[in-house]
Amino acid sequence: MGALHQILHYYTYSASGVKLKTEQRYDPTLQLSPVQTTTPATDGFTDYKNTDYVGNIIYETEKKGTAVTNKTRILVDGGYIEGYHYYLNDHLGNNRMTVNQNGVKTQWNHYYPFGTAFADKYDNGTNQPYKYNGKELDQMHGLNLYDYSARYYESAIGRFTTVDPLAEKYYSISPYAYCANNPLRYVDLKGDSLTYHGDRDAAINMHNTHLGGYYTTSIDENGLVSMSAVSGMDLSKMTPEQKAYADVLDAVVNGTDGMTTIDIVENSSDVLIGDLQLSAIDVGDISKLPQSGLLPSNGMGAMIHEVKEQYNVQVVNRGDKSSNLKNWKAHMGGSNTESKVVGAGINPDRPTTTFPSGSKDGYIDVSSNKGNARIHFRNYNVTGVSYFK
Repeated sequence: MGALHQILHYYTYSASGVKLKTEQRYDPTLQLSPVQTTTPATDGFTDYKNTDYVGNIIYETEKKGTAVTNKTRILVDGGYIEGYHYYLNDHLGNNRMTVNQNGVKTQWNHYYPFGTAFADKYDNGTNQPYKYNGKELDQMHGLNLYDYSARYYESAIGRFTTVDPLAEKYYSISPYAYCANNPLRYVDLKGDSLTYHGDRDAAINMHNTHLGGYYTTSIDENGLVSMSAVSGMDLSKMTPEQKAYADVLDAVVNGTDGMTTIDIVENSSDVLIGDLQLSAIDVGDISKLPQSGLLPSNGMGAMIHEVKEQYNVQVVNRGDKSSNLKNWKAHMGGSNTESKVVGAGINPDRPTTTFPSGSKDGYIDVSSNKGNARIHFRNYNVTGVSYFK
């Protein structure tokens, strides 16, 4: 066998793209990269490391010479079982520290913005591979690529190794770019989900209230939102408002057309209900609205309006070069969604916001075919709502 054929990596995936197995085979006397195509049955190597992925259980078998080592690791929320180990994460879901069941630190990781480690340390042979964004780092034979399910990512250059499957939606961004070249603000988990940062639990609790127990939403340590129907509930008994709310939220959470990332704040003096430029929603403002019933403005309609607006700006209309056009389209979509949820035809040209120049005190007028509302605010914080014909 030629000298350029001494390290081989094989990967097996399901039809849906889930990684099932890696096989890393090599000649321990040489450290050169392969240039030919083979299979494990024909490459002639006897030393190897095989990793099988069965749900959240990972089986590793490594053979060096005559010695064979087997390991089993079970991934759980916030850590893994091989012994018991727990992760300490930062706001982007990066695993910064790993501790064992005795509280002893077994691994430290510090990252440059795009994910390359500038300092790391591990003790007692516990170099667990789940690091930046909680993704698995494949370091075998110096590969040093992160596995993001659909694609591999090379943090040294801040680029994926293959084209974004959603590239046609984002023609202004390189199809190899990682999270729109803004890793301090965004994460790219799979490219088809809703992610919350900040006061995440408040947003989840608000969604669950508006879904009326028919659906439930939850959030993981990375801020990734999931949504599913509650077992045993008769969805046909949902009100039209609940159904409209669930349909829109499901499209954002479980759709496959792009990532929506939202900062959740509470009673911020910089965000009035929602802000497209800051990618933020103020749940403190929304909580001060009646949560249902009164028209045309209530918390149920406001919350889904803001989520839909962020989704439209970040995903649906992301390719628009004009930010004004993109924001206008997002607002129109949010208003149409809100109209369905509150059961009133809201005029998208009103709301109009009124406040003195340089002030953050004022009111927003909202009109519909079933009445009008004035939302009062002070220092960009909602203080109350009045309704009139």
